[in-house]
Amino acid sequence: SCGVARDPHAPRNNIVELGYSIACRSHNNLTAGARRGWASAGVSVVASGAQPLRYQWQLNGVDLDGATEATYRIDHFTLAAAGHYTVVVSNDIGSLASAVAALNYFALEMYAGLTVAGPAGAVFRIEWRPALDENTAWTTLTNVTLDGSAQFFIDRNSSRQHQRFYRLIEGN
Repeated sequence: SCGVARDPHAPRNNIVELGYSIACRSHNNLTAGARRGWASAGVSVVASGAQPLRYQWQLNGVDLDGATEATYRIDHFTLAAAGHYTVVVSNDIGSLASAVAALNYFALEMYAGLTVAGPAGAVFRIEWRPALDENTAWTTLTNVTLDGSAQFFIDRNSSRQHQRFYRLIEGN
């Protein structure tokens, strides 16, 4: 959810007064679910003026379909939902746009890294599997040809796995 903060400099005109500006925070608590876009976020505004008031939320200047209430909630906040949010509040006399509220997306991902060392020209195959039992097959991840110094390899798919086990096989 989002809070609403009092802003004495909030936009106003003779038609609609935005006595509060948008104030927001996301709930990206760095859990596995939040990393995959399960966190929620939202923005709110309080406006006053001749009734009825109408609301239209925008993301980066583009109207959001169905976002026509004083509060806009994002149930599954992802990278695509990050950006600059504004709301246009209108009535039969005119309209007024709010200040910008920036919602940022931060994803903390942990990746497995492997250091491979040996003589220049040595070729190794890196394999992985999700369990150590003998019934689980090894899957080739990549082949590495050493240049004479230790090389560091990052498994970019490892953050989406509960666990992975690795082995290094000399040759192709």
